[in-house]
Amino acid sequence: MKHDASSHSQPAEKEDLERGWRGRLFEHLDGWALCGVMPPLVERGVLEELERAGSEGVVLDVDALAAAYGANPGYLNVALRMGALQGRLRMVPAAEGGGVGY
Repeated sequence: MKHDASSHSQPAEKEDLERGWRGRLFEHLDGWALCGVMPPLVERGVLEELERAGSEGVVLDVDALAAAYGANPGYLNVALRMGALQGRLRMVPAAEGGGVGY
């Protein structure tokens, strides 16, 4: 019986194709979730503040940001984490208290 090399790679190619498709689908779905989260951050200047701080090499603590902008720290953390998980923000461990900064 003759073995065709392409028949062995077909399942791997199919898995790669499916993985790529799922990745694009999930990124698209995450985008829908971000549609409701990012505009208020832009309107209130939070993202501009994060960009300014990042360009200066400063990490901003979520609690400090929440206090400065009158936001709920828990909701702000979720919103920023969503942006970070999509690669739009950089999430780093905070210097004190075991929290997270951006």
